[in-house]
Amino acid sequence: MSRRILFFALFVGGLATLYVAARENVSLATLTAKEAALRSALGEYPVRGFAIGFAVYVGVSLVPGTTGKAIVAAWLFGFWAGLLMVNIGLTVAAIGSFSASRYLFHDLVASHWERRLTRVNHALARDGPSYLFAARVLHVPFCVTNYVMGATPIRLRGFWWSTQLGILPGNVIFVYAGSQAPTLETIAEEGFSSILSPGLIIAFIAMSVFPLLVRALVHRVLRWHRHRR
Repeated sequence: MSRRILFFALFVGGLATLYVAARENVSLATLTAKEAALRSALGEYPVRGFAIGFAVYVGVSLVPGTTGKAIVAAWLFGFWAGLLMVNIGLTVAAIGSFSASRYLFHDLVASHWERRLTRVNHALARDGPSYLFAARVLHVPFCVTNYVMGATPIRLRGFWWSTQLGILPGNVIFVYAGSQAPTLETIAEEGFSSILSPGLIIAFIAMSVFPLLVRALVHRVLRWHRHRR
């Protein structure tokens, strides 16, 4: 989560840098024109544009450490299309990594993460897929979790729903943040003030508060789940 907040700060800082560069006679017009052309193409061919964006997003999601994808996707596609792309795309990538671990690299994963796998198997025996759901909500490293889970007995259905639902709250926050970032054209027209919009300020606050609230909520839900059992 903290890495995503850092990426968002760098993303907004990059927009501010572009504005300052434009003030120093480094042309922003070319970048603005290219962005406008891209957005025009996405508007003219929305289905094709979304399909290409989705495929790229899934591919990038398979690479560990690629933080900030949700923010960029929402900046280009908007909130609802961005949320659909991000949530389903991440889940598809997760299932791909999970399946590769289970059917191709099971022994390698089991030997490399032996201690972690022992703890995870114990937690799954105690909490079931709810353990993975909690890990997703708390943003435990995405790719590592996928591979480790592939070496456990968890069923694909349990892996799917706990991933799809668990990543949703955080994705809503980051997609909202990306959708509030101004376009280059807006920066060129309105100046630096467009980067300090109320929407971006709300996004920063939400990203800062969200991890604390989620951590407390997840611990309560897990305690309730264990008590029921």
